[in-house]
Amino acid sequence: MLDAGEADDFVSPNGIASRFLGRVTFDDARKVQEEFVQKRRMGEVSDLFLFCEHPPTLSFGKRSRTEDQAQVQNRDAFQAIVFCDRGGKATYHGPGQLVIYPVICLTTRRLGVRLFTQLGLGAIADVLSSFGIESTPLLDPAGVWVERRDATQAKIASVGLRITGGVTNHGFSLNVAGDLSPFSWFRPCGHTGLQVTSIEQEQASAPPLDVVAEAVLRSFERYLEPNFLVSQ
Repeated sequence: MLDAGEADDFVSPNGIASRFLGRVTFDDARKVQEEFVQKRRMGEVSDLFLFCEHPPTLSFGKRSRTEDQAQVQNRDAFQAIVFCDRGGKATYHGPGQLVIYPVICLTTRRLGVRLFTQLGLGAIADVLSSFGIESTPLLDPAGVWVERRDATQAKIASVGLRITGGVTNHGFSLNVAGDLSPFSWFRPCGHTGLQVTSIEQEQASAPPLDVVAEAVLRSFERYLEPNFLVSQ
């Protein structure tokens, strides 16, 4: 069983620490993040990021409707089907997808949820650009989108947040590699026929998840700098 560990496990000269958890179940990752959210609210740790990947998991957010749940196919292929208190509807987590769980005190940084979401999606889009993939971060429909050769849009990153006492909970996901077919077994974000893509699909190969995680952390750090916010 994972646990949050001691606060001094996180030592970062730039103020935002991180931990790469590897492949962990959705429930175990949730327990770790919830522990850190509470520690952050109490001032026992500074802002931090948790990175991981999950085994095949179908996740329903607060906005999921009964028909979204009823239309799921190949249920036995999912190791877990979970219902959680994040925003948004249904999404898939699986091997090769980087899950980004920020534990950021928005109150301290004087950020609203909408702006933090915008900054996070922009940070991910910058990472994709560094890997040679041009994309567009959008708040509606929320996510990071890649334009295909046929001019259609494919989703490469998603967001689903909950704010607990001014601290971010849940987070973002970025499709790096792996099998994307499970996205066709349900209605991602409540949409039928939504196209998805990954770094691997766009580039024919993909960096290791921990390499992408480090790039995401550095990009978030830049986007959350006060000077960057002032310049926008």
